[in-house]
Amino acid sequence: PKDVHPHCIRREGALKTNHHQRTPYQSKDCREDSEAFGVLCEVLKPIFDYVAKIMMANFLDKFEKLSIYCQVLPMMGVLAPGQPFSGIVLNLCVSTRANRDSMDNLLCVVIFLGKLTGGKLCLHKARLVFKGRSGDVIIFCS
Repeated sequence: PKDVHPHCIRREGALKTNHHQRTPYQSKDCREDSEAFGVLCEVLKPIFDYVAKIMMANFLDKFEKLSIYCQVLPMMGVLAPGQPFSGIVLNLCVSTRANRDSMDNLLCVVIFLGKLTGGKLCLHKARLVFKGRSGDVIIFCS
């Protein structure tokens, strides 16, 4: 219901509700190896900046809406490394049959990195197939 605060919503018959599952947090890997995470963010910063420029040129309204999250989320003074996105997911050596992320908000960015052989990015609903080359960036509405 739209008129009820999320902390007041409980599933019928549930003994307890995890109210903190939507609270922003760093992953365990980031907390345990914060130095490596910092280096990774520094190395990827030029790519994030490039993607942000593309988004501002082609999806300005969505860029501005996404940026609001980074400005208001309680991140202990740390800026989100992939702004305007409040989080990043890095899949290395990925090979999947299908992926559906219901938590994506407005846009999704896929960046092809490395020596690529074979695989393709398939957007099932849009009926599109992309054979990516290293350095390609695909941004689509999610």
